Amino acid sequence: MATVSSAPPVDVKTAVKIATRYFNDLFQHPFTDLAVEEVELSDDRQAWRVTLGYVLTDPGLPAYFGSNKSSREFKVITIDAQTGEPTSMKIKKF
Repeated sequence: MATVSSAPPVDVKTAVKIATRYFNDLFQHPFTDLAVEEVELSDDRQAWRVTLGYVLTDPGLPAYFGSNKSSREFKVITIDAQTGEPTSMKIKKF
């Protein structure tokens, strides 16, 4: 008897790669320190929620002032677990 897998077609590593690419393509503000903070598969196993953290840089201040970074910010990118299509990008507040 064959075992039926409940794993979605898009795995977690692929979802993170898609989310990171999507963020880089859409986000227009200068930033540094992009990192994966959280990854979660929805309860219905239809979507990955990938939280990316980053630091906005202030293009108005020269880098040598040392104060050109603001606090860490977060976006949640939702990826369809069946197709790999990004479906949303939202602000996440902690």
